[in-house]
Amino acid sequence: MLSNNDEQNAILFHCTAGKDRTGMGAVFLLNALGVDEQQIKQDYLYTNEVTADYLQGILNDAKKKGMNQNFMSSVQSLFSVSTDYYGEAVNTIDRDFGGMQNYLHSVLKLQDNEIRDLKRLYLD
Repeated sequence: MLSNNDEQNAILFHCTAGKDRTGMGAVFLLNALGVDEQQIKQDYLYTNEVTADYLQGILNDAKKKGMNQNFMSSVQSLFSVSTDYYGEAVNTIDRDFGGMQNYLHSVLKLQDNEIRDLKRLYLD
C-alpha cells in the first residue's frame, strides 16, 4: 500500500468471509489513517450486511443436505462477525501491546513517516 503513488493509489484486498485476516487488516489500516473507533467498528460489522444473502444460501444448501444444528452454527460463525469478535481483538491488542498505535508500530513495524504517507495517499 505504501508503494502506490499519488496517481495510482487504489487498493483491493479480500478473502472468503472478509472478517478475519481481511477484516482485521482493514481495522489496522483504518486505525493508521486515524479513522474514529466507532466508524471502524461499524465498518467491521458491515460484513454481516454484505454477506447475508451469501450466508443464507450456504445455510439453505446445508439444511437441504440434512446438516445438523452444530454444523449450521459453525457455518454461521464462520461467515459472520460480532461485536464480541471485534471487542476481543481490540481488548487483546490493548492488553498485550498497550493499544492500537503501539501495535501498529511494534508489531506491524509502521514508522511515523509511513503512517503520514498512508494518510497522504488514501485521505488527501
